Amino acid sequence: MLPQQQAYEEIYRYIEFFYNHKRIHGSLGYMSPARFAAQFDKRKKSKLVSTFLTEVQTAWLAVRYITLSPS
Repeated sequence: MLPQQQAYEEIYRYIEFFYNHKRIHGSLGYMSPARFAAQFDKRKKSKLVSTFLTEVQTAWLAVRYITLSPS
């Protein structure tokens, strides 16, 4: 019988190195959890950049409007 710590380590290795990287899941669009997480992070970063650029563009247009509007 395995000691509790060794059993924990074996289960952890199975989950991290097989289950999360190789096993596909139907609820994740038939991707592994690791691939799904990577794509999720990529989309999240892309959305953050897009939101930031939109805010910068809006601020720039507001400054242009104030600068060009007659007093």
